[in-house]
Amino acid sequence: MLTKAEQGLLLEELASAVGGKYDLDSNHGEVGAWRNSLPVLLELLCGSGLGHVEVLLEHRLPYNPKRVDAVLCGRHPESGESSYVLIELKQWSRAEAVGNGLVRASGVGKPQLPPVAQVRRYCQHLLDFTPSLARRAEPVQAIAYLHNARHSDVDSLYNYESHGWCASTPRTSKKNWSHLRSLLDPSSHACPAAVKAADDLLAAERAPARTLLRTAADAFERRDDFVLLDEQQVAFNLVLDAVSKAEQAGDS
Repeated sequence: MLTKAEQGLLLEELASAVGGKYDLDSNHGEVGAWRNSLPVLLELLCGSGLGHVEVLLEHRLPYNPKRVDAVLCGRHPESGESSYVLIELKQWSRAEAVGNGLVRASGVGKPQLPPVAQVRRYCQHLLDFTPSLARRAEPVQAIAYLHNARHSDVDSLYNYESHGWCASTPRTSKKNWSHLRSLLDPSSHACPAAVKAADDLLAAERAPARTLLRTAADAFERRDDFVLLDEQQVAFNLVLDAVSKAEQAGDS
């Protein structure tokens, strides 16, 4: 896959798989993101001894048009079960918190979710609608890879890393990539298992992992069970921020 990325063939395959019309010579939009991010990810995997893992690119979430940039599929080195790592790729070089769970990246006008929060919600959505994964203990983890950023340029994002299954990783950080070897068996003998893990995920039944009544009851009790993705959560946070500011103005 790395060879295809270096030769530009991977862009053609992705454009065909995703559908729609793409200018494959562009350095902007999705094509630009693929061109600039995917070779970096694939080179890093090969350099980490994980070049044999199966990589699903632009993997669509169940019952949702959102796509995960990359899903690493392999075998867990301890349990021997299929193991998956969702990757959110960002070309951001700088980002800062703008309040109420939102950040603004350089060159991006509107507030967005922190990448780690974005990919964490993708994980939860995948588990909510893939019963075979939901029945297992921690089969899915995730990393947001900011390959153009240094730690000091995105240090405000680390306020959002309250969950152990997610991490933001600038290009200067190797810790979370070495951690991948504890999630995905680095042995070359694990190659057939990695292929099977990818095939199993692609063929997995898509259905609500919990009953509607149980989900509704939990949502009313804790108000945290309906997972909002990307723009939905951004809009929700902006409304909360506006309400908070209005309440503060009323008290002053």
